[in-house]
Amino acid sequence: MSQVTKAPEEQIAQAMSMNASGPAPSALRVTVPPELQGVAFISVLCQKEQEDVVTATLSSSALNCPGTLPGDGAELHWQQKLEAAQNVLFCKELFARLAAEAVQLDASIPHMVVGNQIMATVLPGIQLLIGLCHNNGQNNNNPDGIKSEGSSGKSEHDHVLEHSLHQLLRTVHHNNTHHPFPHPATGPLGPSKRRSLAGPMAADRYELLDMSKEQSLLEQIIQQAQHFFMRRRSEYVLDTIAKEVGDRMIAIRCEPSVGIQVYIAQSPRKDFFASELVQDKKWENLGGAFKEIKLEKMEGKNFLNKMELLMACLSSPS
Repeated sequence: MSQVTKAPEEQIAQAMSMNASGPAPSALRVTVPPELQGVAFISVLCQKEQEDVVTATLSSSALNCPGTLPGDGAELHWQQKLEAAQNVLFCKELFARLAAEAVQLDASIPHMVVGNQIMATVLPGIQLLIGLCHNNGQNNNNPDGIKSEGSSGKSEHDHVLEHSLHQLLRTVHHNNTHHPFPHPATGPLGPSKRRSLAGPMAADRYELLDMSKEQSLLEQIIQQAQHFFMRRRSEYVLDTIAKEVGDRMIAIRCEPSVGIQVYIAQSPRKDFFASELVQDKKWENLGGAFKEIKLEKMEGKNFLNKMELLMACLSSPS
């Protein structure tokens, strides 16, 4: 742990003489063990067929200064030094929890923990790499497949994915520190009375399992990555269709309160009839009014499957 001592008076007097107009130097000296010194962060990397797709970094949100390495010539204030040590400890504890969950989870494709790196399968052909990067000047614990914050590669640093992962960590921390009180306030803390009853009014085995079942942090991170890739695939499908077709045939609106709404238009129009005013048949190629698609009545597990089915139906000649 850290050690707090009083700084020598000669050092304080020398610092005050060198910086007379500035603030007074602190009389405290904090010594941090080597394993908590330096810079640390959690690197999240998504790979598709051994090619880096997107990256994100996680660190303590309360950290203002990431810390400096020993020998940089910059003596940190004791508060900044403790914050840097807190960030290193946070990253190590977070990685230890994710590694333990990766070993315990029963997935179709088992997750792997090798050194300071966790490998999990998000979708077929897409892997999620979570690595602990720590550099304290003596050793650089950086896995081979993990890029550092300053490295420039082909992978795209996605700030949306990074923000959603930080929001997930804040939500988990808030739920762990804010437990709802029973109502009335004199009620007992702990499991409900129904869980300890026997007979026809008691809960069965499956209900008890559902009560005690909760999603692990690694599963929630994998779900965030799956959502990110499904969104990118949907955007790619729609962009590909928009390149081939000049006129808009599909319109999609994504709103947080309404959800996803899909509208289609047909060309050539079936309700076009030539008249004395408009006799040329070319005007039937103008798209008609957009009609809404009821996604809840379509077959498919997710939005991408439903869009592929819709594309197949629209492109079929019959």
